[in-house]
Amino acid sequence: MCGFIFYYNKTDINEKDVKKLKSISSLIKHRGPDYKKIFKEKKIFACHYRLSVQDINKRSNQPFFSRDKRYMLLYNGEIYNFKEIKSKIKKKYNFTTSSDTEVLLALYVIYGNKVFKYLKGMFSFLIYDNLNNSIIFSRDHLGQKPLYFYKDEKCIFFSSEIKPIQKFFNFNLNDNEIKNYLLTNNYGYSRETFFQRTKQVNAGEYGVLKLSNRKNEEIKFKKFFSDYNLKYLRFKSSNIFNKSLIKITNQHLISDTGIGICLSSGLDSRSICAILFFLRKINILKVAYFIHFKNFNLEKSDVIRFCKNFNIKYKIINIIPGDIIKMFDESIVINEAPLGGIMNIGLIKLFKQAKKDKIKVLLGGYGLDECLGGYDILNPSLKLKKIKNLKYTLIDGTKLSNFKLIRNHNEKEKKKEFVKNTNNKIHKFQLDMIFKYKIPRTMHMIDRASMSSSIEFRNPYVDSRFIETSLSLDKSKYYDGNLGKMPMRNFLMSNIKFYNDWFIKKKTIQSPQTNWFKNKELIQWIDKIIFSKNLYKKNKYLKKKEVQLYWTRFKKNKINFGLPIWQIINIYYLKKNFK
Repeated sequence: MCGFIFYYNKTDINEKDVKKLKSISSLIKHRGPDYKKIFKEKKIFACHYRLSVQDINKRSNQPFFSRDKRYMLLYNGEIYNFKEIKSKIKKKYNFTTSSDTEVLLALYVIYGNKVFKYLKGMFSFLIYDNLNNSIIFSRDHLGQKPLYFYKDEKCIFFSSEIKPIQKFFNFNLNDNEIKNYLLTNNYGYSRETFFQRTKQVNAGEYGVLKLSNRKNEEIKFKKFFSDYNLKYLRFKSSNIFNKSLIKITNQHLISDTGIGICLSSGLDSRSICAILFFLRKINILKVAYFIHFKNFNLEKSDVIRFCKNFNIKYKIINIIPGDIIKMFDESIVINEAPLGGIMNIGLIKLFKQAKKDKIKVLLGGYGLDECLGGYDILNPSLKLKKIKNLKYTLIDGTKLSNFKLIRNHNEKEKKKEFVKNTNNKIHKFQLDMIFKYKIPRTMHMIDRASMSSSIEFRNPYVDSRFIETSLSLDKSKYYDGNLGKMPMRNFLMSNIKFYNDWFIKKKTIQSPQTNWFKNKELIQWIDKIIFSKNLYKKNKYLKKKEVQLYWTRFKKNKINFGLPIWQIINIYYLKKNFK
């Protein structure tokens, strides 16, 4: 995993800007501490930081050039099927490395913009064509790897993270996005970011731009992966699912360095361990990390028992209320956006430990809930509150109603209705979760948290092939009564027979966040935020009286919903750390 920046100016880049570009490039050095290389021409500045996981030889360092020097590649990610691709095109291209970097560039040299039909993995990249003076850039199918840009009439700037762009141009925060976050608790799926004039390359798309001197030269964007690719085909056989599961998990193990896993008591991460056991590769896991919140013992004993059953070395990452206060500034700068919850801070602490342990690659089970029915709102046998869309709805069906906290924004409460889910409705909800309301934000947070400690995080269940297969299954196959993710449970039960806890229902409360807000230390901390003059001075759209009343009622146990408080804390720290 890596990080890069690319800057192009229509006039020659002056020495002052070159010095500034060199300085701000260090803001992403955590993404690739193993090697740094700068490429500079009159109008171009490019910098790449490399985290060596595949072919750790210096021959695969970037920027990576084609033999004739026509193409320059800046790339961040992993192409999981690169060995298959390489075997198919080796007669058309003379390879000099064993890296997926060279395979990606070779594929583009041979197939041009059709390269995306062959790529399976997580990636963001930019290729500069020196002959045509043009660029092509892209982000993977589900946006696991980030890419941001700024463009005006004079220049264009790309970066793996927002901080270099924000620092170079001194952009302020985007209040419209902050208000949208307060209303929806979501972000990460649109072109907009939390910073003014800083845009995001969306998941599953590529852009092409001619670097000419014309003023109004526009980027031509095109989708190569979207909801159109995820058909509901009503497959009833489990064979196609099982074959896909095994192949994809196996490909996520490619590494020339040590691999670990983020583990909980849930099925998602445990299933990865079980599949490795089935593949006779369980020993590839050097260590499993588990986040334990003080006095919250819901999962700890289950995780320890699981690790002992599968002979997996484990480490417990202990989180106390004081860690939330101590780590909030650092965490929000890392995330460049609001934190998802105290689990987000726990993950940052976990990745720091993994770095100390010299682990470069970690596996995780994100995505399984969205793909195979891990939420009640996807269960066709349940009658649930009528939900037209998921924009203002949490995964447990709770409606987020923060309109009263914002000035000049009113919405009437709608009468609750109960309806039965249909298969087509469930499929639409899954698409919304995958492309809008769940996966984009999760991928944003897990990328920043892991890469802040130079850790490559891999998500087998966010692989586009796994998602395509899972969403094509008959929805009735997801559930047995109230128990979801049955295709995975059935596979594990059939193949890992010595362990029989595959049919335990998901624990819905994964952290004590709301309870901790009533901890004396955290109450004092939150009081200072909620009653701070700066909070309302810097966020004039907030209704001071309503925000303070909500917090007061929460402390008195008249309200038990703590999410709006968490959102206000995030807004405060965003404004504190990003000018």
